[in-house]
Amino acid sequence: MEIHVTYNTTLICLSILIACTASYISLELSRKVTINTGLKSKIWLIGGSLIMGFGIWSMHFVGMMAVHMEMPMEYEFMPLMAAIGASVSGSFVSLYFVSRHILTYYRLLTGSVVLGASIASMHYIGMSAISRVMIIYEPILFTVSIIIAIAASFVSLKIFFDLAVKKHSEHLIFYKVVSSIVMGIGISGMLHRDACGNFP
Repeated sequence: MEIHVTYNTTLICLSILIACTASYISLELSRKVTINTGLKSKIWLIGGSLIMGFGIWSMHFVGMMAVHMEMPMEYEFMPLMAAIGASVSGSFVSLYFVSRHILTYYRLLTGSVVLGASIASMHYIGMSAISRVMIIYEPILFTVSIIIAIAASFVSLKIFFDLAVKKHSEHLIFYKVVSSIVMGIGISGMLHRDACGNFP
């Protein structure tokens, strides 16, 4: 038996806004990793990772609040904590890779895959936290959602590094906004693309 599902457009838009805002703040903080050294650099890196990680997590659950089913939704505690861990740790590793003074394509690709994988892990772990519901994923859409997350991570992290080395530019704010929007849409797009979940 399939459960009828409807969506709250306002909450969907709010989840996208949260993702874009968290991306902007975390990328701005992490930008300081490149221009600082020692303890200050580590503090900025941790700050950016926490904000991005919790931003991804918050976006996910605001997005889930936008889903209305013909049954109450309850979540299990441990998967929720695991989802936070996945998003924060993935954000830390990816920002560490791209905040070096020299960005090779290996570092960029590695950071993108790690961040994309952490976004996907957070999402699917978070979905598994829903009690009394079995979610069936269509393989093609499942794969597409992960590709979206990795591709958006690649583009936004590349823009982030480019703006990190532009200490003084009249287009700096524009680059920041574009990077955060790309990452925010990629993060939230993965969730909303994952309407691939069928609730039997």
